[in-house]
Amino acid sequence: MAQQQRGFWGSIKGVKLPDCQNAAVAVHKEASHNYGGAAADWVVNADDASATFFIVSNANGAVNMVLPVPTYGGKICAVYNNSGHALLVKCLGGTGFSVTNGDVATFVVSAAEADAIQLSAVLAFAV
Repeated sequence: MAQQQRGFWGSIKGVKLPDCQNAAVAVHKEASHNYGGAAADWVVNADDASATFFIVSNANGAVNMVLPVPTYGGKICAVYNNSGHALLVKCLGGTGFSVTNGDVATFVVSAAEADAIQLSAVLAFAV
């Protein structure tokens, strides 16, 4: 007969649960990039790549946000394009997807696809 597991998550008969009391908690992190009136790529560094929400602003032409390819799994993120122009979101070497100025898109950074994959229809953003 299965033993009852008691701990942080309560009791579930017959199911052994991990001790989650010291588990890391996912925290929202935001990264932003001001193109400064230019149209150069934003090659996202490792620290900014840990963000879940990205904001771009102030470009003078179509721009790219280039993310590093994750080493495993994937991560769901969102981006708000406030650059004034089209934004291409992709991983290094990938094809990515486009976000119109003023829109928000959700996406996953996928190790399996080695690219940024759009999850939602692009949403108009209203302040």
